[in-house]
Amino acid sequence: MKAGPPDMLLEVSGLVSRYGRIEALKGIDLAVAEGELLALVGGNGAGKTTLLRAISGVQPAEGRVRFAGEDISAMPAARRVRAGIAQVPEGRQVWGPMPVEDNLALGGYTRSAAEVAEGIERAYAMFPILKEKRRQPAGTLSGGQQQMLAIARALMSKPRLLLLDEPSMGLAPLLVQEIFATVKRLKAAGTTIFLVEQNASAALAIADRGYVMETGRITMQDSGPALLADERVKAAYLGI
Repeated sequence: MKAGPPDMLLEVSGLVSRYGRIEALKGIDLAVAEGELLALVGGNGAGKTTLLRAISGVQPAEGRVRFAGEDISAMPAARRVRAGIAQVPEGRQVWGPMPVEDNLALGGYTRSAAEVAEGIERAYAMFPILKEKRRQPAGTLSGGQQQMLAIARALMSKPRLLLLDEPSMGLAPLLVQEIFATVKRLKAAGTTIFLVEQNASAALAIADRGYVMETGRITMQDSGPALLADERVKAAYLGI
């Protein structure tokens, strides 16, 4: 007997979003399966961040977003977090003057005090440097440490879907490797991940599937390895 399609945790159809008269998303259709690591690659200004913001509910959009079988198109952003969607924003956006541990606690605002305490311990186990610096203002951390904090903060809400926006941006190559190793560990632990990255080779190398986005449209989709080997992707995004 032939297996049916995998359970889709996220389904986006006909998504359109504008900034004034500029159409940033021009009818996006995509899906992310439960347990999958999906990569979205494309150049600057392609609309990748706008798409993530529309999925998390902070960017107005027309079209349909379904999550875990429920239509959440009209759901406010805060309720989407409670439903199980967490975003690690581009540029990290940690609360600089606030201690590391308080940043983490704020990420767990939808959870009970016991779950917050447990989440903080999990974060420290994953990123021991955060425990070392837990009383320091988050703004004093290095770029790589701030990225670890941003990921750990998003995980505090125990998301079913983690939206990662450009996690390697501005980081030294060694730290980029570390962040991608973390993403692989999260996937292995069962987290469904939607990864947006300009570092196409690193993203597609760890992705189950990938989409290529150009000027607000999806232009290609395939498995991560197939896109990595595609001559058009090599020429446009991998500098090969």
